[in-house]
Amino acid sequence: RPGKSRPLDPDDIDQIAEEMLQQEEADRAPGLSAEEEAVMEAIELFPTLMGVRAKAANLQFAMEAEDDLPPVWAERIALIRVLDNLLQNAIKYNTPNGYITLRVRSGGDRVVFEVENSGPPIAPAELPRLFEHGYRTADAQQSAAEGRGIGLYSCHQIVAAHQGSIWAESEGGINRFIFTIPAAPEAAGEQAES
Repeated sequence: RPGKSRPLDPDDIDQIAEEMLQQEEADRAPGLSAEEEAVMEAIELFPTLMGVRAKAANLQFAMEAEDDLPPVWAERIALIRVLDNLLQNAIKYNTPNGYITLRVRSGGDRVVFEVENSGPPIAPAELPRLFEHGYRTADAQQSAAEGRGIGLYSCHQIVAAHQGSIWAESEGGINRFIFTIPAAPEAAGEQAES
């Protein structure tokens, strides 16, 4: 019958609950309580976590982080949420036997985080829209991947609340999601002096 929807299964409920939490987090992002965070401590769980997730999806995962990264001025759980969302998207929108690389480096008075993955190219016209509330690319809408266009919007809100920037690049079957977070004030001064 038209208008009749299928009953929700537990996975649907989990997905809806997760998206509601992301929306709530995005809405409260301007009120984050940031403090000085050691970057390596904040990201130390990702090699193990992503190694398991990537292997389950038949993907390769690597993390490349500079030594002596300056601390950032951030709310740890929010930073982890952004990275986790980008990394989960890299799994979801990848190619068979593809790869994911998380890179972290110093960028002057900021720390630069980059998630790179093999995957279907993103059209240049869609790149600036990826972080809009509810936006999904044409390919994402056609794929079996679940989503409602809230995750990247949430990432944008969290990064903006940290006075950072986030953007995406796509070229030749390689997609990159890059964001910056300011280094902690003392660390930024030390980076500028060296």
